[in-house]
Amino acid sequence: MRPRLAARLALFLIACAGPLLAVANPQEGINYRRISPELRQTQGLEVIELFWYACPYCDRLQPQIAPWRKKLAGDVRFRQQPAVVRPGWRLHAQAFYAAKRLGMLKRFHTAFFDAIHRQHRRFASEVDLEPLFADLGAAPAAFHRAFDSEQTLAQVAAAERLTHRCGVVGTPAFLVGGRYLTDARMAGGLPKLLPTVDFLIALARKESRPKTD
Repeated sequence: MRPRLAARLALFLIACAGPLLAVANPQEGINYRRISPELRQTQGLEVIELFWYACPYCDRLQPQIAPWRKKLAGDVRFRQQPAVVRPGWRLHAQAFYAAKRLGMLKRFHTAFFDAIHRQHRRFASEVDLEPLFADLGAAPAAFHRAFDSEQTLAQVAAAERLTHRCGVVGTPAFLVGGRYLTDARMAGGLPKLLPTVDFLIALARKESRPKTD
């Protein structure tokens, strides 16, 4: 095929595909679902990423979070929270809140994903986590105090309640505005997840505006 003809054909295909892509908005009940009753929002529009450190899809998503987060509007409050779908997930959630209590969450977050998915280390107990925290500068005694503190255990319990309250069954999942939930499976794959979250942010913002006659 001649180069000029190939270029014209490519432009024609793009022009035809444009309208199809434009109407491919996420559909309720397929790409996301509504939480009922809705969760109370204190201020702003909250977006929560529910994740599990051992989840390979959560690991693949992490490099995309920071640049995506920078583009969020000022009224959006984003935070990450460990999901506790099953009892075995509590250990990772406890490590997350211990790191937060020790003031090393950002470094721990990256290090824990790397340790599991690139270094292929196994973490089945509190003892297994101690060397990782030590590598990040936490003394063993400080780590164990933070890990076993009442505050950490209460935060894990709250994370587990939210996970089940929203009906989260897989990760990564996103709770938007206390009223919508989506995950990688519902969105149609990991590449479509953040665009679906963006759609839900706009939808939640629109529904939150006072109605005028």
